Amino acid sequence: MVIDANPCGMSFAINKRFKLFERPKREQSCWQAETLMRGEGFMLRAGSQRDRLYSRLSCYSTQSREVLMADKLSYEELEQRVRQLDKEVAELKRSEEGWRSLVKNAPSPIITVDRDGIIRDINQAVAGLEIEKVVGTSHYDYALPEYHKVMKESVEQVFKTGNSVSYEIAGVGPEGSTSWYVTGLGPIKRGGEVVGVTIMPRDITERKQAEQELRKVSEEQALLLDNIDTQVWYLTDIETHGAVNRALAEFWGVQKSDIAYKNVYDILSKEEAEVCIAGNREVFESKRQVRTEEWVKNGRGELRLLSVSKTPKLDKEGNVEYVVCAAEDITERKQAEQALRERETALEIQAEELQEVNTALRVLLRQRDKDKTELEEKVFLNVRELVMPQVEKLKKAISDARQKAYLGVLESNLNEIISPFAHRLSSKYSSLTPTEIQMAFLIRDGKTTKEIAELLNLSGRTVESHRQSIRMKMGIRNRRANLRSHLLSM
Repeated sequence: MVIDANPCGMSFAINKRFKLFERPKREQSCWQAETLMRGEGFMLRAGSQRDRLYSRLSCYSTQSREVLMADKLSYEELEQRVRQLDKEVAELKRSEEGWRSLVKNAPSPIITVDRDGIIRDINQAVAGLEIEKVVGTSHYDYALPEYHKVMKESVEQVFKTGNSVSYEIAGVGPEGSTSWYVTGLGPIKRGGEVVGVTIMPRDITERKQAEQELRKVSEEQALLLDNIDTQVWYLTDIETHGAVNRALAEFWGVQKSDIAYKNVYDILSKEEAEVCIAGNREVFESKRQVRTEEWVKNGRGELRLLSVSKTPKLDKEGNVEYVVCAAEDITERKQAEQALRERETALEIQAEELQEVNTALRVLLRQRDKDKTELEEKVFLNVRELVMPQVEKLKKAISDARQKAYLGVLESNLNEIISPFAHRLSSKYSSLTPTEIQMAFLIRDGKTTKEIAELLNLSGRTVESHRQSIRMKMGIRNRRANLRSHLLSM
Protein backbone atom coordinates (compact mmCIF):
# COMPACT_ATOMS: atom_id res chain seq x y z
CA MET A 1 0.00 0.00 0.00
CA VAL A 2 1.44 3.42 -1.03
CA ILE A 3 0.69 6.18 1.44
CA ASP A 4 2.51 9.01 -0.42
CA ALA A 5 4.71 9.68 -3.45
CA ASN A 6 6.21 12.61 -5.29
CA PRO A 7 4.86 13.33 -8.82
CA CYS A 8 7.28 10.97 -10.55
CA GLY A 9 6.70 8.16 -8.04
CA MET A 10 2.96 8.81 -8.13
CA SER A 11 2.92 8.20 -11.90
CA PHE A 12 4.56 4.84 -11.40
CA ALA A 13 2.21 3.89 -8.54
CA ILE A 14 -0.88 4.67 -10.58
CA ASN A 15 0.33 2.57 -13.49
CA LYS A 16 1.02 -0.31 -11.13
CA ARG A 17 -2.40 0.16 -9.51
CA PHE A 18 -0.98 0.53 -5.98
CA LYS A 19 -3.53 1.50 -3.38
CA LEU A 20 -2.93 5.13 -2.32
CA PHE A 21 -3.57 6.85 1.03
CA GLU A 22 -3.02 10.54 1.81
CA ARG A 23 -0.22 11.32 4.30
CA PRO A 24 -0.63 13.77 7.16
CA LYS A 25 -0.09 17.33 5.92
CA ARG A 26 2.83 18.16 8.23
CA GLU A 27 4.73 14.98 7.35
CA GLN A 28 3.91 15.30 3.68
CA SER A 29 5.14 18.87 3.30
CA CYS A 30 8.47 18.06 4.91
CA TRP A 31 8.87 14.91 2.80
CA GLN A 32 7.91 16.66 -0.44
CA ALA A 33 10.34 19.49 0.29
CA GLU A 34 13.07 16.92 0.77
CA THR A 35 12.30 14.82 -2.32
CA LEU A 36 11.69 17.85 -4.51
CA MET A 37 15.39 18.71 -4.24
CA ARG A 38 16.41 15.43 -5.95
CA GLY A 39 15.65 14.17 -9.46
CA GLU A 40 14.25 10.81 -8.33
CA GLY A 41 10.85 9.20 -7.97
CA PHE A 42 9.82 8.27 -4.43
CA MET A 43 7.08 6.17 -2.88
CA LEU A 44 6.42 5.77 0.81
CA ARG A 45 4.98 2.25 1.35
CA ALA A 46 3.51 0.80 4.52
CA GLY A 47 4.99 -2.56 5.57
CA SER A 48 3.85 -5.22 7.96
CA GLN A 49 5.74 -3.37 10.74
CA ARG A 50 5.52 0.29 11.86
CA ASP A 51 8.67 1.17 9.92
CA ARG A 52 8.19 3.02 6.68
CA LEU A 53 10.44 2.30 3.75
CA TYR A 54 11.49 4.56 0.92
CA SER A 55 11.31 2.93 -2.52
CA ARG A 56 13.18 4.79 -5.22
CA LEU A 57 12.49 4.41 -8.89
CA SER A 58 14.00 6.52 -11.63
CA CYS A 59 10.74 7.24 -13.37
CA TYR A 60 11.06 10.96 -13.97
CA SER A 61 12.00 10.75 -17.67
CA THR A 62 9.60 10.14 -20.54
CA GLN A 63 11.74 7.26 -21.72
CA SER A 64 11.62 5.44 -18.35
CA ARG A 65 7.81 5.92 -18.09
CA GLU A 66 7.49 4.34 -21.49
CA VAL A 67 9.45 1.34 -20.23
CA LEU A 68 7.11 0.91 -17.28
CA MET A 69 3.91 1.49 -19.19
CA ALA A 70 4.59 -0.21 -22.50
CA ASP A 71 3.19 -3.76 -23.05
CA LYS A 72 4.66 -4.41 -26.50
CA LEU A 73 8.46 -4.20 -25.85
CA SER A 74 10.53 -7.31 -26.21
CA TYR A 75 12.26 -8.94 -23.28
CA GLU A 76 15.71 -7.94 -24.58
CA GLU A 77 14.59 -4.33 -24.91
CA LEU A 78 13.12 -4.36 -21.42
CA GLU A 79 16.26 -5.92 -20.02
CA GLN A 80 18.43 -3.30 -21.74
CA ARG A 81 16.22 -0.53 -20.46
CA VAL A 82 16.31 -1.95 -16.93
CA ARG A 83 20.11 -2.08 -17.00
CA GLN A 84 20.18 1.54 -18.15
CA LEU A 85 17.79 2.48 -15.40
CA ASP A 86 19.88 0.64 -12.81
CA LYS A 87 22.91 2.55 -14.00
CA GLU A 88 21.07 5.84 -13.73
CA VAL A 89 19.75 4.90 -10.30
CA ALA A 90 23.27 4.04 -9.11
CA GLU A 91 24.56 7.36 -10.45
CA LEU A 92 21.74 9.19 -8.73
CA LYS A 93 22.49 7.36 -5.47
CA ARG A 94 26.11 8.46 -5.64
CA SER A 95 24.99 12.02 -6.38
CA GLU A 96 22.49 11.86 -3.54
CA GLU A 97 25.10 10.53 -1.14
CA GLY A 98 27.45 13.32 -2.13
CA TRP A 99 24.80 15.97 -1.58
CA ARG A 100 23.71 14.41 1.70
CA SER A 101 27.34 14.33 2.91
CA LEU A 102 27.80 17.94 1.79
CA VAL A 103 24.70 19.07 3.65
CA LYS A 104 25.35 16.98 6.74
CA ASN A 105 28.95 18.13 7.07
CA ALA A 106 28.35 21.75 6.17
CA PRO A 107 30.17 24.15 8.57
CA SER A 108 26.88 25.82 9.47
CA PRO A 109 23.42 24.45 10.26
CA ILE A 110 20.97 24.12 7.36
CA ILE A 111 17.40 24.35 8.52
CA THR A 112 14.16 23.85 6.59
CA VAL A 113 11.05 25.68 7.84
CA ASP A 114 7.52 26.09 6.59
CA ARG A 115 5.48 29.27 6.25
CA ASP A 116 4.77 29.28 10.00
CA GLY A 117 8.45 29.04 10.87
CA ILE A 118 8.20 25.43 12.06
CA ILE A 119 11.45 23.51 11.64
CA ARG A 120 10.85 20.54 9.30
CA ASP A 121 14.42 19.36 8.92
CA ILE A 122 17.94 20.21 10.07
CA ASN A 123 21.29 18.80 9.00
CA GLN A 124 23.08 18.78 12.35
CA ALA A 125 22.62 19.31 16.04
CA VAL A 126 22.56 22.94 17.15
CA ALA A 127 23.49 24.48 20.50
CA GLY A 128 23.82 21.05 22.13
CA LEU A 129 20.25 20.02 21.16
CA GLU A 130 19.44 16.74 19.47
CA ILE A 131 17.94 16.88 15.97
CA GLU A 132 14.80 15.03 17.10
CA LYS A 133 14.17 17.68 19.75
CA VAL A 134 14.63 20.52 17.29
CA VAL A 135 12.43 19.25 14.42
CA GLY A 136 8.85 20.37 14.90
CA THR A 137 9.74 23.40 17.04
CA SER A 138 9.56 27.04 15.95
CA HIS A 139 12.79 28.56 14.80
CA TYR A 140 11.70 31.77 16.56
CA ASP A 141 12.33 29.97 19.87
CA TYR A 142 16.07 30.15 19.25
CA ALA A 143 16.26 33.93 18.84
CA LEU A 144 15.74 36.84 21.23
CA PRO A 145 12.17 38.23 21.17
CA GLU A 146 13.19 41.58 19.71
CA TYR A 147 14.27 39.83 16.49
CA HIS A 148 11.09 37.78 15.94
CA LYS A 149 9.53 40.48 13.77
CA VAL A 150 12.41 40.72 11.29
CA MET A 151 12.64 36.91 11.15
CA LYS A 152 8.93 36.51 10.38
CA GLU A 153 9.00 39.28 7.77
CA SER A 154 12.02 37.66 6.10
CA VAL A 155 10.28 34.24 5.88
CA GLU A 156 7.16 35.87 4.44
CA GLN A 157 9.27 37.80 1.93
CA VAL A 158 10.89 34.59 0.66
CA PHE A 159 7.48 32.91 0.29
CA LYS A 160 6.14 35.99 -1.45
CA THR A 161 8.99 36.86 -3.83
CA GLY A 162 10.93 33.60 -4.12
CA ASN A 163 14.14 35.59 -3.59
CA SER A 164 16.86 35.04 -1.01
CA VAL A 165 17.27 37.46 1.92
CA SER A 166 19.56 37.76 4.94
CA TYR A 167 19.65 39.42 8.35
CA GLU A 168 21.73 39.60 11.54
CA ILE A 169 20.24 38.58 14.88
CA ALA A 170 21.27 37.60 18.37
CA GLY A 171 20.14 34.17 19.43
CA VAL A 172 20.70 31.42 21.94
CA GLY A 173 24.20 30.01 21.65
CA PRO A 174 25.98 27.07 23.28
CA GLU A 175 25.16 26.52 26.97
CA GLY A 176 22.47 29.19 26.81
CA SER A 177 24.85 32.02 25.98
CA THR A 178 23.90 34.80 23.58
CA SER A 179 25.49 34.48 20.16
CA TRP A 180 25.28 36.55 17.00
CA TYR A 181 24.32 35.05 13.65
CA VAL A 182 24.19 36.29 10.08
CA THR A 183 21.37 34.27 8.55
CA GLY A 184 20.67 33.61 4.90
CA LEU A 185 17.20 32.47 3.74
CA GLY A 186 16.54 30.75 0.40
CA PRO A 187 13.35 29.36 -1.20
CA ILE A 188 12.46 25.66 -1.67
CA LYS A 189 10.36 25.50 -4.82
CA ARG A 190 8.10 22.83 -6.32
CA GLY A 191 6.56 23.43 -9.69
CA GLY A 192 7.56 27.10 -9.46
CA GLU A 193 5.82 27.52 -6.11
CA VAL A 194 7.69 28.21 -2.85
CA VAL A 195 6.84 25.36 -0.48
CA GLY A 196 9.49 25.99 2.20
CA VAL A 197 12.46 28.07 3.24
CA THR A 198 16.03 26.98 3.83
CA ILE A 199 17.75 28.88 6.65
CA MET A 200 21.53 28.90 7.00
CA PRO A 201 22.71 30.73 10.15
CA ARG A 202 26.42 31.44 10.51
CA ASP A 203 27.91 32.24 13.91
CA ILE A 204 29.57 35.66 13.84
CA THR A 205 29.86 36.10 17.61
CA GLU A 206 33.65 36.48 17.55
CA ARG A 207 33.40 39.04 14.76
CA LYS A 208 30.74 40.96 16.71
CA GLN A 209 32.85 40.87 19.84
CA ALA A 210 35.85 42.13 17.88
CA GLU A 211 33.69 44.88 16.38
CA GLN A 212 32.44 45.85 19.84
CA GLU A 213 35.98 45.94 21.19
CA LEU A 214 37.09 48.00 18.20
CA ARG A 215 34.12 50.31 18.68
CA LYS A 216 34.97 50.67 22.36
CA VAL A 217 38.59 51.48 21.57
CA SER A 218 37.47 53.97 18.90
CA GLU A 219 35.10 55.63 21.35
CA GLU A 220 37.82 55.85 23.98
CA GLN A 221 40.25 57.32 21.46
CA ALA A 222 37.60 59.80 20.32
CA LEU A 223 36.96 60.70 23.96
CA LEU A 224 40.64 61.40 24.48
CA LEU A 225 41.07 63.32 21.24
CA ASP A 226 37.96 65.42 21.87
CA ASN A 227 39.19 66.50 25.29
CA ILE A 228 42.58 67.96 24.35
CA ASP A 229 43.34 71.48 23.17
CA THR A 230 45.50 70.30 20.28
CA GLN A 231 43.71 70.19 16.92
CA VAL A 232 44.00 66.72 15.33
CA TRP A 233 42.88 65.44 11.92
CA TYR A 234 44.18 63.31 9.08
CA LEU A 235 44.34 63.68 5.31
CA THR A 236 43.34 60.99 2.84
CA ASP A 237 44.92 63.02 0.02
CA ILE A 238 46.25 66.55 -0.47
CA GLU A 239 42.72 68.00 -0.64
CA THR A 240 40.55 65.82 1.59
CA HIS A 241 40.15 65.67 5.35
CA GLY A 242 39.45 62.41 7.16
CA ALA A 243 38.26 62.32 10.75
CA VAL A 244 38.73 65.44 12.92
CA ASN A 245 38.58 66.14 16.65
CA ARG A 246 36.47 68.69 18.50
CA ALA A 247 39.31 71.20 19.00
CA LEU A 248 39.68 71.63 15.22
CA ALA A 249 35.93 72.09 14.74
CA GLU A 250 35.79 74.67 17.55
CA PHE A 251 38.71 76.57 16.00
CA TRP A 252 36.77 76.90 12.75
CA GLY A 253 33.52 77.56 14.62
CA VAL A 254 31.69 74.61 13.04
CA GLN A 255 30.55 71.09 13.86
CA LYS A 256 32.85 68.11 13.32
CA SER A 257 30.52 66.79 10.63
CA ASP A 258 30.95 70.05 8.68
CA ILE A 259 34.65 69.44 8.02
CA ALA A 260 35.19 65.68 8.47
CA TYR A 261 35.68 63.85 5.16
CA LYS A 262 35.30 67.13 3.26
CA ASN A 263 37.40 68.79 0.57
CA VAL A 264 39.39 71.80 1.76
CA TYR A 265 37.75 73.92 -0.94
CA ASP A 266 34.45 73.27 0.85
CA ILE A 267 35.92 74.53 4.12
CA LEU A 268 38.28 77.40 3.23
CA SER A 269 38.34 80.21 0.75
CA LYS A 270 40.07 79.51 -2.55
CA GLU A 271 43.22 81.40 -1.55
CA GLU A 272 43.44 79.73 1.86
CA ALA A 273 42.69 76.31 0.36
CA GLU A 274 45.49 76.66 -2.21
CA VAL A 275 47.98 77.59 0.54
CA CYS A 276 46.82 74.59 2.59
CA ILE A 277 47.07 72.23 -0.39
CA ALA A 278 50.59 73.44 -1.16
CA GLY A 279 51.64 72.51 2.38
CA ASN A 280 49.89 69.14 2.12
CA ARG A 281 51.55 68.39 -1.20
CA GLU A 282 54.98 68.81 0.38
CA VAL A 283 54.45 66.05 2.94
CA PHE A 284 52.77 63.69 0.42
CA GLU A 285 55.65 64.12 -2.03
CA SER A 286 58.55 64.13 0.44
CA LYS A 287 57.06 61.32 2.57
CA ARG A 288 58.63 62.99 5.59
CA GLN A 289 57.26 64.85 8.58
CA VAL A 290 56.84 68.58 8.01
CA ARG A 291 56.63 71.21 10.77
CA THR A 292 55.52 74.77 10.13
CA GLU A 293 54.18 77.87 11.90
CA GLU A 294 51.24 79.43 10.10
CA TRP A 295 49.04 82.47 10.68
CA VAL A 296 45.42 81.40 10.15
CA LYS A 297 42.09 83.14 10.70
CA ASN A 298 39.74 81.21 12.99
CA GLY A 299 35.95 81.06 12.80
CA ARG A 300 35.66 84.48 14.53
CA GLY A 301 37.99 86.11 12.03
CA GLU A 302 40.87 86.37 14.52
CA LEU A 303 44.38 85.86 13.19
CA ARG A 304 46.00 83.06 15.17
CA LEU A 305 49.47 81.53 14.98
CA LEU A 306 49.41 77.73 14.72
CA SER A 307 52.30 75.30 15.16
CA VAL A 308 51.43 72.56 12.63
CA SER A 309 52.99 69.12 12.25
CA LYS A 310 52.08 66.72 9.44
CA THR A 311 53.30 63.11 9.70
CA PRO A 312 52.84 60.62 6.82
CA LYS A 313 51.76 57.01 7.42
CA LEU A 314 53.40 54.79 4.81
CA ASP A 315 52.11 51.43 3.57
CA LYS A 316 54.24 48.34 2.94
CA GLU A 317 55.25 49.65 -0.49
CA GLY A 318 56.45 52.95 0.99
CA ASN A 319 53.57 55.00 -0.39
CA VAL A 320 51.70 57.55 1.69
CA GLU A 321 48.53 55.91 2.99
CA TYR A 322 47.36 58.95 4.95
CA VAL A 323 48.83 61.93 6.81
CA VAL A 324 48.21 62.62 10.51
CA CYS A 325 48.08 66.34 11.30
CA ALA A 326 48.21 68.21 14.61
CA ALA A 327 48.03 71.96 15.23
CA GLU A 328 48.54 73.89 18.45
CA ASP A 329 47.52 77.52 18.93
CA ILE A 330 50.72 79.24 20.08
CA THR A 331 49.57 82.85 19.68
CA GLU A 332 49.67 83.69 23.40
CA ARG A 333 52.93 81.82 23.85
CA LYS A 334 54.55 83.71 21.00
CA GLN A 335 53.22 86.99 22.37
CA ALA A 336 54.63 86.11 25.79
CA GLU A 337 57.96 85.16 24.21
CA GLN A 338 58.03 88.45 22.31
CA ALA A 339 57.21 90.40 25.48
CA LEU A 340 59.94 88.46 27.31
CA ARG A 341 62.46 89.25 24.58
CA GLU A 342 61.52 92.93 24.74
CA ARG A 343 61.85 92.86 28.51
CA GLU A 344 65.22 91.15 28.25
CA THR A 345 66.36 93.81 25.78
CA ALA A 346 65.19 96.56 28.15
CA LEU A 347 66.97 94.86 31.07
CA GLU A 348 70.13 94.58 29.03
CA ILE A 349 69.96 98.31 28.30
CA GLN A 350 69.35 99.03 31.97
CA ALA A 351 72.23 96.75 32.91
CA GLU A 352 74.51 98.65 30.56
CA GLU A 353 73.35 101.93 32.05
CA LEU A 354 73.86 100.59 35.58
CA GLN A 355 77.29 99.40 34.57
CA GLU A 356 78.10 102.88 33.40
CA VAL A 357 76.73 104.33 36.65
CA ASN A 358 78.74 101.82 38.68
CA THR A 359 81.83 102.76 36.76
CA ALA A 360 81.16 106.40 37.48
CA LEU A 361 80.54 105.63 41.17
CA ARG A 362 83.77 103.68 41.37
CA VAL A 363 85.57 106.66 39.88
CA LEU A 364 83.88 108.96 42.40
CA LEU A 365 84.73 106.66 45.29
CA ARG A 366 88.32 106.49 44.23
CA GLN A 367 88.33 110.26 43.94
CA ARG A 368 86.69 110.54 47.38
CA ASP A 369 89.30 108.27 48.89
CA LYS A 370 91.97 110.29 47.19
CA ASP A 371 90.46 113.55 48.45
CA LYS A 372 90.12 112.08 51.96
CA THR A 373 93.72 111.01 51.95
CA GLU A 374 94.78 114.45 50.76
CA LEU A 375 92.59 116.09 53.42
CA GLU A 376 94.03 113.90 56.16
CA GLU A 377 97.51 114.71 55.00
CA LYS A 378 96.71 118.44 54.96
CA VAL A 379 95.18 118.28 58.44
CA PHE A 380 98.15 116.31 59.71
CA LEU A 381 100.60 118.78 58.21
CA ASN A 382 98.65 121.80 59.38
CA VAL A 383 98.33 120.49 62.93
CA ARG A 384 101.97 119.46 63.07
CA GLU A 385 103.42 122.49 61.32
CA LEU A 386 101.03 125.23 62.39
CA VAL A 387 99.23 124.23 65.60
CA MET A 388 101.73 122.16 67.53
CA PRO A 389 104.48 124.84 67.44
CA GLN A 390 102.04 127.31 68.99
CA VAL A 391 101.09 124.79 71.66
CA GLU A 392 104.74 124.46 72.57
CA LYS A 393 105.04 128.24 72.88
CA LEU A 394 101.97 128.33 75.14
CA LYS A 395 103.41 125.65 77.38
CA LYS A 396 106.50 127.82 77.94
CA ALA A 397 104.50 131.01 78.46
CA ILE A 398 101.92 129.62 80.93
CA SER A 399 102.91 129.12 84.54
CA ASP A 400 99.53 128.20 86.01
CA ALA A 401 99.38 124.48 86.70
CA ARG A 402 95.67 124.18 85.87
CA GLN A 403 96.13 125.96 82.58
CA LYS A 404 99.08 123.75 81.78
CA ALA A 405 96.92 120.67 82.45
CA TYR A 406 94.30 121.92 79.99
CA LEU A 407 97.02 122.66 77.50
CA GLY A 408 98.35 119.10 77.95
CA VAL A 409 94.92 117.68 77.20
CA LEU A 410 94.69 119.87 74.10
CA GLU A 411 98.07 118.67 72.93
CA SER A 412 97.12 115.05 73.58
CA ASN A 413 93.88 115.42 71.66
CA LEU A 414 95.63 117.04 68.76
CA ASN A 415 98.09 114.18 68.64
CA GLU A 416 95.27 111.69 68.72
CA ILE A 417 93.49 113.48 65.90
CA ILE A 418 96.45 113.08 63.66
CA SER A 419 97.17 109.56 64.93
CA PRO A 420 95.69 106.28 63.50
CA PHE A 421 94.16 105.44 66.91
CA ALA A 422 91.36 107.99 66.57
CA HIS A 423 90.54 106.74 63.09
CA ARG A 424 90.40 103.12 64.17
CA LEU A 425 88.37 103.88 67.28
CA SER A 426 85.69 105.91 65.49
CA SER A 427 85.42 103.47 62.58
CA LYS A 428 85.33 100.28 64.68
CA TYR A 429 83.08 101.60 67.44
CA SER A 430 80.77 104.02 65.69
CA SER A 431 78.30 103.88 68.60
CA LEU A 432 80.70 105.74 70.91
CA THR A 433 79.64 109.27 71.71
CA PRO A 434 82.08 112.21 71.33
CA THR A 435 82.45 112.40 75.16
CA GLU A 436 83.21 108.66 75.31
CA ILE A 437 85.81 109.00 72.56
CA GLN A 438 87.43 111.91 74.42
CA MET A 439 87.39 109.88 77.64
CA ALA A 440 88.89 106.84 75.81
CA PHE A 441 91.86 109.00 74.81
CA LEU A 442 92.40 110.08 78.43
CA ILE A 443 92.10 106.50 79.73
CA ARG A 444 94.59 105.37 77.10
CA ASP A 445 96.97 108.10 78.29
CA GLY A 446 96.76 106.68 81.82
CA LYS A 447 94.54 109.35 83.43
CA THR A 448 92.69 108.29 86.57
CA THR A 449 88.99 108.76 87.18
CA LYS A 450 89.64 111.76 89.40
CA GLU A 451 91.96 113.39 86.83
CA ILE A 452 89.48 112.82 84.05
CA ALA A 453 86.68 114.31 86.20
CA GLU A 454 88.73 117.44 86.83
CA LEU A 455 89.83 117.82 83.19
CA LEU A 456 86.31 117.35 81.81
CA ASN A 457 84.58 119.09 84.70
CA LEU A 458 82.50 116.00 85.48
CA SER A 459 81.69 114.10 88.66
CA GLY A 460 83.52 110.89 89.43
CA ARG A 461 80.29 108.92 89.24
CA THR A 462 79.65 110.26 85.71
CA VAL A 463 83.18 109.28 84.64
CA GLU A 464 82.65 105.74 86.01
CA SER A 465 79.34 105.51 84.14
CA HIS A 466 81.09 106.48 80.87
CA ARG A 467 83.87 103.98 81.52
CA GLN A 468 81.27 101.22 82.00
CA SER A 469 79.47 102.25 78.78
CA ILE A 470 82.75 102.12 76.84
CA ARG A 471 83.46 98.61 78.14
CA MET A 472 79.98 97.40 77.07
CA LYS A 473 80.18 98.94 73.60
CA MET A 474 83.61 97.39 73.07
CA GLY A 475 82.34 93.98 74.25
CA ILE A 476 84.50 93.74 77.37
CA ARG A 477 82.44 91.49 79.64
CA ASN A 478 85.15 90.34 82.03
CA ARG A 479 85.41 92.69 85.00
CA ARG A 480 89.09 91.78 85.47
CA ALA A 481 89.98 92.91 81.92
CA ASN A 482 91.80 96.25 81.94
CA LEU A 483 90.20 98.94 79.73
CA ARG A 484 93.45 100.85 79.24
CA SER A 485 95.25 97.70 78.09
CA HIS A 486 92.50 97.04 75.53
CA LEU A 487 92.73 100.60 74.21
CA LEU A 488 96.51 100.40 73.94
CA SER A 489 96.18 97.20 71.87
CA MET A 490 94.20 98.96 69.18
